[in-house]
Amino acid sequence: MKSRNIVVMKFGSHMYGLNTPTSDVDLKGIYIPSHRDIILGNVPKTSINTSTGEDNSKNSKDDIDQEMFTLMGFIRMCEQGQTAAIDMLFCPAEMIIESSYEWDFIQENRDKLITGKASSFIGYCFQQANKYGIKGSRIKAMKEVIENLSFNLGDQRIKDTKLIKELHKIDNDHVKMIKHKSSNGEIADYLEVCGRKFGMMDKVDHVIEVLTMIEGKYGDRARLAEKNEGVDWKALSHALRVCYEAQELLATGHVTLPFTGSKRNLLLDIKQGLLDYKDVSPIIEEEMEKVKLLEKTCTLPEKIDKKFWEDFIYKTYSRQG
Repeated sequence: MKSRNIVVMKFGSHMYGLNTPTSDVDLKGIYIPSHRDIILGNVPKTSINTSTGEDNSKNSKDDIDQEMFTLMGFIRMCEQGQTAAIDMLFCPAEMIIESSYEWDFIQENRDKLITGKASSFIGYCFQQANKYGIKGSRIKAMKEVIENLSFNLGDQRIKDTKLIKELHKIDNDHVKMIKHKSSNGEIADYLEVCGRKFGMMDKVDHVIEVLTMIEGKYGDRARLAEKNEGVDWKALSHALRVCYEAQELLATGHVTLPFTGSKRNLLLDIKQGLLDYKDVSPIIEEEMEKVKLLEKTCTLPEKIDKKFWEDFIYKTYSRQG
């Protein structure tokens, strides 16, 4: 049997309701590989990509990018809480180009594909926003640690300083002591600053050097952004969009697409660079804080119903053969 599509949909800005006259078309879908490819092991691990655009050039509004996921790959993405898979699950009907019985079944049972791991939305949101130092507390955290360490001799180890005792005075959730597996496999104490981990035997001058370098990068981006220079407005609109999606998903287990009303208008204004960075920054930071609070009270299940979906994949692939 030949390969067969389960679903093909318009994705990206069109699905979010954020497309402009210059937006290209992104298609995503799910397919069942051919019986021959399955037997010979020629099925890609996750997806295949095609594009009408030229290599190394930006797509025009007439170009089409298409990414097709295997059914098994798609279910695995949902299990991992990947944002693309979650968005596909809530694709509005008017964006569906090609459908099937299998897609109807997935839609009817999508609650069995939503888990607490959908908080990966949060990671994406923070990743996009932090490029521009929006989370100003990160810069503040690094500066406070650098300031505290600067009173010690450079060749001292972290464990020899008073910093550890002073941590509770640093009012910043980006600075903390954690337990982490060391290179030799043992669990040990580590100082974590904005996600960067330092062992107790690391020298003070090394820690200061690393944090100063990172803080400088954040600082440069933030200073440029304050002047509306060097800002990737599309990335910032993605950050806020994902905040909105994460809030609804963590609170209700659902995502409503496309965006409408005031949220859509704000996202479009940011995407097109119509606002000042200094006005956009606090909005995104506030919405990020809302996501963090919702994450703590989220009641979504921890795992998908794996047996249910393994049975579905088996039956679907068996019929294909």
